[in-house]
Amino acid sequence: MNGKVVEKGKLIQVVLVCLIIVGSMTGYYLGNNQGYQVGYVKGDESGYTRGYTEGDESGYLRGHDVGYKEGNATGYGVGYLLGTSTGYKNGYSAGNTIGYTSGLKVGTEQGYSQGYTKGNSTGYTNGYSIGYSKGMTTGTKWIDLTYQEMTTFLSNDVTNRLVYYDPTFICADFAATLSKNAYKLGYRCFSVELYFNYPSSSSSAHMINAFNTTDRGFVYVEPQSDRVMLVAIGQKYWERNGYQTPSYDDTITKIVIFP
Repeated sequence: MNGKVVEKGKLIQVVLVCLIIVGSMTGYYLGNNQGYQVGYVKGDESGYTRGYTEGDESGYLRGHDVGYKEGNATGYGVGYLLGTSTGYKNGYSAGNTIGYTSGLKVGTEQGYSQGYTKGNSTGYTNGYSIGYSKGMTTGTKWIDLTYQEMTTFLSNDVTNRLVYYDPTFICADFAATLSKNAYKLGYRCFSVELYFNYPSSSSSAHMINAFNTTDRGFVYVEPQSDRVMLVAIGQKYWERNGYQTPSYDDTITKIVIFP
């Protein structure tokens, strides 16, 4: 009797162990399956969110870089063409206006200077022809020298050896003396009155002489030195002819020529 009870107890123990094992395995598989599903869902959601965020950020940076380069290149080309066109038009307009104004000023000054000199020379020639014809009827005849004859006369004349003394013997006295000496020998010699810009453009500033040579035309001469001088309105007298620059403005504003 006791032996049967013991065997029955062992059988029950075995059954319980088997049930525990089966229950454990069943629970493991059920828990594992449910946990896997729950973990998969959460992992899938978390991985998707992270992947989307990182992918979106990486794609944005790459897209921004490519888009910026292409947009910058295209914008630069269009802007350059528009800027060049507008800048050229504005630059051309401004340059044309400034150039015209500057050219007009220079052209007017040079045209006046050259026109005055040529007009003076032509007017003198015509006036001389008429005056000479009339002078012949009175028996008075002054001759114009060649350039070489003029230099010979100047080298023999002593006017340039006289002493400048202000105010009793100044430039006007030198010019008058040279003219008088020339006329005594029958040579035509002109007195020339130069007006400078300073001290006043309306007052005479210097006196020289001139000869209308038959081979080189009108020649200006400084009677204090016998030097041939370059004379033109709008140009400096002393500086242009190699003398020391004076303290005043010696730009010639007017030239008056008389016998």
